Amino acid sequence: MKRKSVVPIGKFLYSISSQVPFWQPAGFYKWRCQEKKSLPIRSEKAAHPKAWEGIYIRLQLACHYNIKMRHCRRSTSKMVSPIEFLADTTCESSWRGRPPVNGTPYGDNFSKRLPSNLMMKHLLVLLLLAPLYAQTAEQLEAHGASVANVAYQGKSAVRLDALPNAADGASYAIVKGSRFHNGTIEVELAGKPAANAGPGARGFIGMAFRLQGNRYEYIYLRPTNGRADDQVRRNHSTQYGAQPEFGFDRMRKESPEKYESYVDLEPGVWTKYRIVIDGTKARLFVHGAAQPCLIVNDMKLGDSEGAVALWVGPGTEGYFANLKITQ
Repeated sequence: MKRKSVVPIGKFLYSISSQVPFWQPAGFYKWRCQEKKSLPIRSEKAAHPKAWEGIYIRLQLACHYNIKMRHCRRSTSKMVSPIEFLADTTCESSWRGRPPVNGTPYGDNFSKRLPSNLMMKHLLVLLLLAPLYAQTAEQLEAHGASVANVAYQGKSAVRLDALPNAADGASYAIVKGSRFHNGTIEVELAGKPAANAGPGARGFIGMAFRLQGNRYEYIYLRPTNGRADDQVRRNHSTQYGAQPEFGFDRMRKESPEKYESYVDLEPGVWTKYRIVIDGTKARLFVHGAAQPCLIVNDMKLGDSEGAVALWVGPGTEGYFANLKITQ
C-alpha cells in the first residue's frame, strides 16, 4: 500500500517560527479531551497570549497531526505539564472539518495514515522541552517590587528590587502563565543589600513556587551570611519557608536548624541555584554541586501546584538570569 507523503521538516520548523499552520483551514477546527468538551484552539491560545503563546502554537500543530498528546484543561481547570501531556494516552483529538492537503482531505483518523507519526512526536517533544519562561521583565508580573531589564556582570538579566514599604514575603515577580507542580527550577542569581537597606538586610534572594494567591513556598539565600565571621550566621545561609504562615522566624523557633543550612556565598556575585521539587520534598543545589545543601522532606503546603516567581526579601537588590523550568 502506498504511503502518504510527509510535510518536510524544514517546512514544519518554518511553520512554527512564523506561527502559521501548514495550511489555511477553511473551517474553525476544534479539539477536545475526554475530561472536557470541545474547545476552539484559537480561543485557548488567546487565553494565554504572552508567556504561553509559543507552546500553544506548537500544540495547535500537534492537534493538526492528531497526535495523542494533550495540554488541555482538566475538570479542575488545572494545566497539565507538557511531559505529562505527552505521556498520556487517554486524550483523543476530534475535528469539525478536515484539513485539506493537495485538495484532498484526510480521513477521520488520519494519524494512522501518517507514516512519521513517531518522528513528529519526538520532534515536538524537543520543541516543548525548550525553556519557555521569563527572561525579560515583560514576562513578569511584579508584586511589591520593581522590575527592569538590565546588564549585570556580563549577563542580560532581570533586576528585582523590593519596594521600601513592602512587607516581608510580599516582594516577588510571577512568571506569567507558569504552572508548576513537580520538577526542577534553575536560575543564576545575585543578591545584595540595597543602598538604602537597614542593618538587618542580607541580600535575601531565591525562588517562590506553587504560588496561589498570597500562598506559596520558597527557598532563598542570604548571601551576606555565607562568609560572615560568625558561625551561627553562616549556618543560616539558606532558608525554606511557606507564606503566609511559615516565615523564617516561626520555622526557626519551632524547628531550629531544620530548614536552614550553610553554603558558601558572596553578595552581589552570580550564583547557580537549582531546586528539585517532588511532592512534599525539596532539594536545593548551589554552585552546580552534585549534592544538595538543603533538604526539606515536609513542605508545609502539601503536594500542591501553582505559579513560579522570582523572589527577593526586604532591602534586597536582586538579579536573575537564565531561568529554566522543567517538569
